[in-house]
Amino acid sequence: MGDLASARRELEAALGPDRVLADPLALRVYARDASMVEGSAGLVVFPGSTEDVVACVRAAARHGLAVVPRGAGTGLAGGATPIDDPLVVVTSRMTRILEVRTDDRLAWVEPGLANLELSRALAPLGFTFAPDPSSQQTSSIGGNVNTNAGGPHCLAYGATAAHVLALDVVLADGSVERLGAEGPEAPGYDLRGLVVGSEGTLGIVTAACVRIQPVPPEVRTMLLDFTSVEDAAACVSEVIARGVVPAAVEMMDRGIVIAVERFAHAGYPTDAAAVLLVEVEGLPSTVAAQTREVEEAARAHGVRGVRVAADDRERELLWKGRRSAFGAVAQIAPHYHLHDCVVPRTRLAEVLLGVYAIAKRYGLTVTNVFHAGDGNLHPLFSFDLSVPGTLERVLAAADEVVRLCVDAGGTISGEHAIGLEKRDFMPLVFSPEDLTAQACVRAAFDPEGRMNPAEGAPRRGPLRGVRRGPRARRGARGLGAPRRRVDLRWSRSATPHTAGDVADILRTASAAARPVLVVGGRQHLDRGNPVEVATEVWTTQLDGVVAYDPAEMVASVAAGTRVGELRATLAAGGQEWPVDAPDAATVGGGDRRRRLVTAATARRPGARHGAAGRARHRGRADRAGGGRRPSSSPPATGSRGAMVGSLGTLGVLTQVAVKVRPLPSAVRTLRVEGDGLELGPRLLAATVTPAAVVAEPGAAEIRLEGWPEEIEEQTARARAVAPVEVVGDETPAEPVPFDPSPPVPHLVEAAVVPSRLADLLVGRTGWRALVGVGIAWIPVDDADDLARVRARVRELGGIAPVIRGPGGLGDADPPAAAVQRRLKAAFDPAGILAPGRGWGV
Repeated sequence: MGDLASARRELEAALGPDRVLADPLALRVYARDASMVEGSAGLVVFPGSTEDVVACVRAAARHGLAVVPRGAGTGLAGGATPIDDPLVVVTSRMTRILEVRTDDRLAWVEPGLANLELSRALAPLGFTFAPDPSSQQTSSIGGNVNTNAGGPHCLAYGATAAHVLALDVVLADGSVERLGAEGPEAPGYDLRGLVVGSEGTLGIVTAACVRIQPVPPEVRTMLLDFTSVEDAAACVSEVIARGVVPAAVEMMDRGIVIAVERFAHAGYPTDAAAVLLVEVEGLPSTVAAQTREVEEAARAHGVRGVRVAADDRERELLWKGRRSAFGAVAQIAPHYHLHDCVVPRTRLAEVLLGVYAIAKRYGLTVTNVFHAGDGNLHPLFSFDLSVPGTLERVLAAADEVVRLCVDAGGTISGEHAIGLEKRDFMPLVFSPEDLTAQACVRAAFDPEGRMNPAEGAPRRGPLRGVRRGPRARRGARGLGAPRRRVDLRWSRSATPHTAGDVADILRTASAAARPVLVVGGRQHLDRGNPVEVATEVWTTQLDGVVAYDPAEMVASVAAGTRVGELRATLAAGGQEWPVDAPDAATVGGGDRRRRLVTAATARRPGARHGAAGRARHRGRADRAGGGRRPSSSPPATGSRGAMVGSLGTLGVLTQVAVKVRPLPSAVRTLRVEGDGLELGPRLLAATVTPAAVVAEPGAAEIRLEGWPEEIEEQTARARAVAPVEVVGDETPAEPVPFDPSPPVPHLVEAAVVPSRLADLLVGRTGWRALVGVGIAWIPVDDADDLARVRARVRELGGIAPVIRGPGGLGDADPPAAAVQRRLKAAFDPAGILAPGRGWGV
């Protein structure tokens, strides 16, 4: 217990008495969020600026108080519930939109701004913010960041993590750091990715730079009703199998439909066993084609009726019903409890029947409303808290639901985060090594453990009733083979065949203080600083697709698998991994590459948002994974974000789980002669969702992917801008690697915000750039020219690593350098993993 009285006096002096709550009755209001867990707050403060937050954090440190960040209090897992009288820092008064730049498709906002308020402010500009949790009218952007919130539209666009570019964060020591960047790349480890979803355990977000995107030209919303839950679930899988990824697919069973209809009067069929709310959006031609496919899939599974919203008013009414579900259950009973778990899409019906059976066994009422497109369940147990013994039955039933979902191959959270309610379930999906890795991340940010200390770590001791589901091991060569002791005393290279081999190699190298460099397809060895190593660890024998289920749009792949092999396997299933990497690269190396597409195509997430290292061997030879399967929101603070892009300085990836998407049914490349940097933005705006717009000094190319009807419409839109020429109707050539001719000593990959590309490239020749992304490949002749390019990139707020030839990463300073050094030390205590290769480590 800290010194609350002294802390109160200091905080009242810093913020004013009206922004500090100490009255016991007032504190009760902030003793819980929207979950079932209640704690106790010592003091509650309402900062109005980053400086106020710094004052609060430093006062807490001086007086021995833990700190719990809180937004609007709409969290459903207990993530903002204070335990043992900490200082609760409420950001609800920090509500400003600081800046909107539509040219760069970004906005800076304060954490207390309500999610829906941002989209409303952007609407007159023709833009929107894609994440849309059902609580978006009241939930704050800061809370969305802390929980990596999702919403119905995260099926197509991804959860909050895919839409956060940079964060201003107050760390536990009171320092302020900007993590991430406005542009496409930031120096150092992806600390931004670690903070998103960390539930306030790493720091307090005081500003967020979020990705915004154009409002789709056309939206169509359909209500499908079925006579059985099984038919509705099967329809979802059929839609995906047809190559359609709708913007949203929501499912409601009969109980919740009845409650919602009484509340919203939206015209829901109350006699249906289940309904699907399906939304498709995009260009008019795309919407028409996808609507046709959805209707055909529904008829193939016995749909009873298909209702298409006639206008925006009817569409909003249908969505009002869905978003009112949690409030509508009050008609059934005064209280409800739920866990949000994720299960394989193909097992939805089976798990739902299991949920009904659990409710019946405990004598409880359960209704279901959930994101069916990504298998994110929300079983709602309705009850009356005043009835003795009811809460105990509800909690026991909810616990069984979590285990049911995990046993079905799922995970414990999709978008509500872990919080106090699910922290003790973490051993169901995380190994002890996983949890240790997560603790290392927390300690790197907060060595004294003062930020939300009760969150994100299960209580010690085994979790009663833990059962681990089967882990697929088919298809990969060598991953299940016996371990062999590896002797590195004289070896200049090592080629492990199993994950156990990797552990042996790192253990031996650590004991001998022998530096190692991870090598895959040798496609990116120039990306990073040159290092002197004693042993190269080749991952190419960690080879093969371990498991692939097209219906789930997930593949588990050994890290040494060539990207071309993965592409061929996925293509046979009509799908692709949307990452631009050469066929000769390995997946473990290739997932360091982001999808090089325009900012408009946020619904095509890249490697950073679509990969989860499953067995990441650190320098200490522990095995740490990223969770059971990729989901819309990976549960709990983890190390996955730091591993992607770490250049092999934190560990050796041995297996990777990747999200995949349907192959486009048509592709086309268009070219127009002229000033590429002038034409590119115009083509981007006209075609809305191109795969990429590539500019050169004398031309611009536009890569189109999608439905045939969409390709034709985009081509017509492009021709209205400039006289474009069709140069290919086959799979577009990869925009990288870029090989200037004749070869040059240095090739720089500069990353700046898109609007500053022209300022960077003026007067230069031989370059190539991605319009809408902010990546430019610049050939450089000598060291003096390299210095000039890097100086200019720094002026424009970007970074300029050399990817071909000498030069390395340059002198850009990584943010939160102390945190980055602690991360490196925690994951590589012997300092053997590519020492000096990364930014400042």
